[in-house]
Amino acid sequence: MTANLLLSWSAGGTFACYTLVSTFTLMFIILWVPETKGRTLEEIQWSFR
Repeated sequence: MTANLLLSWSAGGTFACYTLVSTFTLMFIILWVPETKGRTLEEIQWSFR
């Protein structure tokens, strides 16, 4: 997105776009990024194979 497009929207439209992108990012992290707490580097690397 360019600054001109965001400037042409109202403040609510820009905030809605930010909310949509943030929600998508959060869902991606929850669903696809594995938990690595308490695991060794070798265990983490093996889980990506």
